Amino acid sequence: MTEEDVMAFCEMLPRLRRAARAASADPHDAAELEAVTETVRRGAGDMQAVTDLGHRLGVRVVDGRTYAGGYSQVPGTTGGGGGILRHRCPRGLCARSEDPTASVTTPRCEIWDAELRSVWY
Repeated sequence: MTEEDVMAFCEMLPRLRRAARAASADPHDAAELEAVTETVRRGAGDMQAVTDLGHRLGVRVVDGRTYAGGYSQVPGTTGGGGGILRHRCPRGLCARSEDPTASVTTPRCEIWDAELRSVWY
């Protein structure tokens, strides 16, 4: 999985878990989802397994190529020496980047069940 795929998976994981635990879901889906999550924690896995499971659960899966996240530099400006605070993946495995002013609570990584870490740029 690419960093962007891991980021997309992290943000989809709560929806996937809810769908896997629904009364209408196959009992094996929750176990399969946790096995996929553990594979991602080890730095492996592929989006096809996530996509296949998502389709079975009725959850639209968005991979890193179509996921809109992060921020970019404004055209016509030059890079600065920092001063931007972002919340990032606690293990540095994905490209997730959250604005700390967007929420009162610190966003959580669903894969590692941990708060995102604060990083100054």
